[in-house]
Amino acid sequence: MDIEPIPSNEPRLGLFWFIAKGDRRPSRFTSISRPFSRILEVAGFKTLDEGHVDVWPTVQRLDHTLVDYEYDYFPRGRANWRSWFAIQSLIAVHRR
Repeated sequence: MDIEPIPSNEPRLGLFWFIAKGDRRPSRFTSISRPFSRILEVAGFKTLDEGHVDVWPTVQRLDHTLVDYEYDYFPRGRANWRSWFAIQSLIAVHRR
């Protein structure tokens, strides 16, 4: 995945992870996102084409502390948009 920083004040859609290692270090978020206007709307829905498994190597390349973990080790989610509600939806999953 090509990463190009795009400064923008507009809403963004994308994928995220909640990085919490359980060893009393502060938890944090990491994400891959794009500005809302750069994502194609299909049937009233906007989302990144890529999935978590697709972009995880890029996330690991940008944050070397994550190289020992699989993409599904940390709780993760995505921010999408649906025109029929005119809202963003946030979907999150956790590892069982």
